[in-house]
Amino acid sequence: MVSELTQNADAFRPQRYGGIVLCGGRSRRMGCDKTWLRFGAETMLQRVVRLLAEAVHDLVVVAGVNQQLPPLDGAVRVLRDRHPDLGPLEGIAVGLAALCGAQSGDEFLGTAPIQSATSLQPHDIAHAADRTGRLKMVFVVGCDMPLLQPALVRRMFQWASDSDLLVPVIDGCYQPLTAIYAVDVLPKIEELISSGQRRPLELFPLVRTQVVGEDWLRQVDPHLRSFFNVNSPTDYRTALRWAGFDAEAGQDGDVGGRR
Repeated sequence: MVSELTQNADAFRPQRYGGIVLCGGRSRRMGCDKTWLRFGAETMLQRVVRLLAEAVHDLVVVAGVNQQLPPLDGAVRVLRDRHPDLGPLEGIAVGLAALCGAQSGDEFLGTAPIQSATSLQPHDIAHAADRTGRLKMVFVVGCDMPLLQPALVRRMFQWASDSDLLVPVIDGCYQPLTAIYAVDVLPKIEELISSGQRRPLELFPLVRTQVVGEDWLRQVDPHLRSFFNVNSPTDYRTALRWAGFDAEAGQDGDVGGRR
């Protein structure tokens, strides 16, 4: 079921929040692995991880099976797709399973053994959420969203308190890779993967889905730059300029990435 967001924007119940950064795309239009693109002293992946970490308690990065990533803070857990070429639902499932298996406490929660995502049932997930101080919602974002605003992530968690999935709509298009997922949608995602479905949009009618429009989003991010993703060298130079960096390094196709 899909509905528009109508709840009180100030509704808020204290919870722990998780984050998943997806890195497994092939970067065909960019021509190099986007995770290594430079943004000042950071790579793009390092920047996205830092920004998301400002809004969540626990964070994991999900990479492709053999993908080489830039070095990350030791507190950030790096996971791998179980199988290649299954699309973003695979990365979301791996990340949700890891966060469901996290230990309680205020320290980094990545040391607990992780159950197979396919073995997790709704009652297991609810129990894990209770053990982790009510970690019930997770923000999912691609590694190519370097202008993400932590304030928008925090506000979206508040808006998502009565839904299983909160997905923004920009210019009439759903944004499922800049969205909030409840951890208890994991079994539904696994069912979709098992049936050969790879698109997050296939999840919408199976769970309580709310869409949030531009008017709501612009309250926190007036220019909606949190939803700008870097797909090409031109996008990269634009993102550098908007982030306040010198974009000249990209003028001749030198995007500073790792091929």
